[in-house]
Amino acid sequence: MYEGKFLLGMIAASLSEQDDIGYLADYPIYGVIPGINAFALGARMINPRARIHLQWSTMQDCPSDQYFLDRGISFISSQNMISPTKEDRTLGLYHLSDKGTRNVATTVYQWGAFYEELINSIMRGSWKTDSTKEPKALNYWWGLSANVLDVILGSSIPENTCRLIRFLKSSIANGSFTIFSGILYDNEHTMRCGENEALTPEDVMMMDWLIEGIEGEIPTIDQLSDHAKDLVRLRGLKQTLSEGERQLV
Repeated sequence: MYEGKFLLGMIAASLSEQDDIGYLADYPIYGVIPGINAFALGARMINPRARIHLQWSTMQDCPSDQYFLDRGISFISSQNMISPTKEDRTLGLYHLSDKGTRNVATTVYQWGAFYEELINSIMRGSWKTDSTKEPKALNYWWGLSANVLDVILGSSIPENTCRLIRFLKSSIANGSFTIFSGILYDNEHTMRCGENEALTPEDVMMMDWLIEGIEGEIPTIDQLSDHAKDLVRLRGLKQTLSEGERQLV
């Protein structure tokens, strides 16, 4: 899913007149951080001065649009899907102004293509099975290359930007471009990936650090709203948990 966020970051930086871009994440759990970092990488590929202001919708003091307006931030990455229980209809990357919000681009998940690929892998005999007696969850590292992920571009995006996004989307899909590769520093300037290196899928899945260019932090469990704490206790990053809960994990 982080592949789509990378492309949204590129779009945000190409459209924004400021260096500051917003990112509203939900739960500090495994799998969310790669999307945040990929978005920042995409934005800084277009604008090396880009700063990603990270906020969390599940914190007790959830930021409102006014938070971003007060800081002159007009392009924000938000939720991937619209919740039927909320009035907010913004999703993906949206543009914020005094007149309201306008959706710009979003990622979509092709679940039909996902299950089709799953069934085809079984029929080809390439489906990975586990020979142990205990059942084991299997991972399928599928994204743009398997057509289970796509990015929808809005009509407000200039054609030259659309061409660039289509080119990078194709490059990611055919494996000629790897997002988390080359020299990468976290926001404390610790090197996380060296020259001519690339992070492994396991490195990406277990990512628990924020990349250079992100202004914000990963919250602790006591900073979250009550409804978010149960999920974070189950799937949350270790640094979000209390000392006793970390020992249990």
